[in-house]
Amino acid sequence: MTLGNEELYNEAVALSTNVDDNFQELGRVLCKLLDGDPELFAQLWEKTDLGRRKTYYLVEVSRVFDPLIISQRLKRIGWKELQIIAKHVEELLKHAETCSAEKMEAHMRGEKSLDNAHCMLKYFSPKPYTVLEDAQGKDEGQ
Repeated sequence: MTLGNEELYNEAVALSTNVDDNFQELGRVLCKLLDGDPELFAQLWEKTDLGRRKTYYLVEVSRVFDPLIISQRLKRIGWKELQIIAKHVEELLKHAETCSAEKMEAHMRGEKSLDNAHCMLKYFSPKPYTVLEDAQGKDEGQ
């Protein structure tokens, strides 16, 4: 049975209450909803705590990883090629299990992550922003 867009929306709302445990199924539902009714998909940001960025991240994760489960794709690749990449996939999965998203991003870029680094998002009006921008330029030796 194929669910309609309203049913997909309601299922996404229900699954969004526990994203950590439901992210795979939620991602699948979000993909179908986005493809079927982008406007209804966008309403999730108002009704749930997902937010725009997280919904698109969940769609991306689902679109990348769900097809890997389908054996036809693995058959097309072949066991020899899969054996070659298996070591790297296993290493990446182990690394991802033990570090933060920021450290994983740095690792994937081949960079060393900063210990005790913190991210802060703050909005400034134009005048204080100019002062901050000038201070940052001086700090970087510009």
